[in-house]
Amino acid sequence: SNIAFEKNQEVKGQHFLKPLLTSINDKTVVKIAYQKFGDTESKNHILHSYLLKEYQGFWYVLGWHSASNSIKTFAVDRIQNVEFDSEIAFIDNSTFNNDTYFKDTIGITFTGSPAERVILHVDKMFAPYLIVKPLHHSQVMVEVKSEHTVFEYLVVINQELENILMSHANHISIIVPKALKASLKEKLTKALTNFS
Repeated sequence: SNIAFEKNQEVKGQHFLKPLLTSINDKTVVKIAYQKFGDTESKNHILHSYLLKEYQGFWYVLGWHSASNSIKTFAVDRIQNVEFDSEIAFIDNSTFNNDTYFKDTIGITFTGSPAERVILHVDKMFAPYLIVKPLHHSQVMVEVKSEHTVFEYLVVINQELENILMSHANHISIIVPKALKASLKEKLTKALTNFS
């Protein structure tokens, strides 16, 4: 064949999507057995499921996690088992609105933080890629010079944003916010130590 598609392996845990969707629609609490990366065995979690979300070919379930008193995200491919628990009263979602929350977010990490102004100084090598494929729909070009372009965003600072910026760190410098710049600097310093 003269067309090559990216090979998308059957993602583990896809058979849990149906019961999780049922739990969201029927407002039924689920007990999930979840094995985090690096853990040798799974742990049980009581979850009031609110949303199934796909990101980069993987599925995630977001919901109220009473044990940590917060919204938590679980990767569906790490779930070992799902059981309905009708004994526990379902807690309705009053924490976030799926549409407005994810409007300001890259990826699936729920931080509960508001969107922040992020300004990036991007070299002439990488700027054309961002013009064709923006990092986020809020992207605005605020300055275009021969050697660099300055882009501005209104976005929630989370792990996914940091990962994207880290992967292009040799082409990008962060003007604001200072805390994001400091966080990446710390990670890059550690990376440098790992490679030296």
